[in-house]
Amino acid sequence: MITVTHLIAGLGKAGAETMLYNILKYSDRQQFQHIVISMGAGSYYENAIKQLNIPLYVFDIKKRPVSSLIKIRKLLHKSQVISCWMYHSCILGYFLTTSKQHYRLIWNIRQNNLEPRYNKRSTIMIAKCCAYYSKNVAMIVYNGKPAKELHERFGYNSLKSQVADNGCDTEKFK
Repeated sequence: MITVTHLIAGLGKAGAETMLYNILKYSDRQQFQHIVISMGAGSYYENAIKQLNIPLYVFDIKKRPVSSLIKIRKLLHKSQVISCWMYHSCILGYFLTTSKQHYRLIWNIRQNNLEPRYNKRSTIMIAKCCAYYSKNVAMIVYNGKPAKELHERFGYNSLKSQVADNGCDTEKFK
């Protein structure tokens, strides 16, 4: 069985969080064991993930940054695959793992707009840092072809790119 740890900034009600939840809900539990680490922002999906009997760790990284980072690093080192969701988690996941472990680091980029008028300055700076380090990760998964093309123009490694389009729960909306 392969252990996949998902590192995400929070579990609010948004696109990346919904995609993560769907992966957890529909994955093959005989083949994959999932662990979720949330860095504290938003809690919409917390109970839903717990109901799936998937281990969930929530850290208040703003109130306890040092102890949270130490605990998160220990959890990441126990996994065969680390799946980071969104820029902040991607760069954090990169730096919390050693260079030997980057072969199993996956970044999930669920955004197709990096215009300064729609994004915080810090978000754009982190996205630029991610572009620089993107050559060292195993895979970068985008939520669509426009996101892939935008990030590759921004400097992300095109050899690591994959597209996993957003979907929806057809049972819920039938």
